[in-house]
Amino acid sequence: MLIMLHKQTKKNLLLQAGLDIFYEKGFECTTIDDIVGRATCGKGTFYRYFQSKEALFDELENSFKELLGNELEINCPDHLPVRDYLTETIRTVVKVFKMHQKLGLIKFARDQQLRGQKHETCSKQNMPSILHLENFLNKSIAAKNIRKLNVEAMTALVVGAAHFYLFRAFKLGIPFTEGELEDTVEIILNGVLPS
Repeated sequence: MLIMLHKQTKKNLLLQAGLDIFYEKGFECTTIDDIVGRATCGKGTFYRYFQSKEALFDELENSFKELLGNELEINCPDHLPVRDYLTETIRTVVKVFKMHQKLGLIKFARDQQLRGQKHETCSKQNMPSILHLENFLNKSIAAKNIRKLNVEAMTALVVGAAHFYLFRAFKLGIPFTEGELEDTVEIILNGVLPS
């Protein structure tokens, strides 16, 4: 379950039902009737908490972003050396997505479906891992701990590495090893050309 529930409220039952059915049927094929049927409540109850299935998904996604942001704050403090910070960032992103695999897969599919349409899901404000990483990189550049490079390009390398390992784990069932993670961070830090 995405949200650690202490109480089985109707709202939490609807969130869990939505998550499960989005995962089973896909977001587009899921109906509000499917969700309320699984949660064993009526449409009136659904509309008491959510205006639409998009609003329910948004709440799931916001909970996920909050969890990811909290994990990054805990595991990736600004005082870490750059190598350790990058390693922990990739490790944390992969860990959180794997812990919440259903939503991660739904989100990947939904983002692909929305690609090219005007939407706000890809703004930096909606992606705590990107904001956290860019803030760290900007501070590291200002402190002269790393070279002045394009922060968005560096962020893309780190986030891309995490997404590669997630895709491989989700689709092929192959987890990353610590050696692969170390090699990935080494390449990000030093490139691939011989010294």
